[in-house]
Amino acid sequence: MALLLGGYLAYLSKVQYHNIVILGTAVLGAYSTVRGLSLFFPGTFPAETEIFKQIANDTIDPLFYSYVAGFIVTSIVGAIYQKRQKDMDDKSNFRKK
Repeated sequence: MALLLGGYLAYLSKVQYHNIVILGTAVLGAYSTVRGLSLFFPGTFPAETEIFKQIANDTIDPLFYSYVAGFIVTSIVGAIYQKRQKDMDDKSNFRKK
């Protein structure tokens, strides 16, 4: 079963390579942007270990949810932008070999 799943995922990564890269860079860029913006507001974005502790104790700061929303929105906007740029590159007359 593991070999079949591994083979399928290998095939999928070959077929969807550009989409996987776009999604990965959009998520990484969104996290970096939101985490960087949180530096302007000290103490509002907890460290990752503190987030797990707060989830366990059910004491999450409501402002943290605004960071999560910003992360999601920035990820979606980044992925859409990159996908449109790739589509424009594919339609242009200049082909990279």
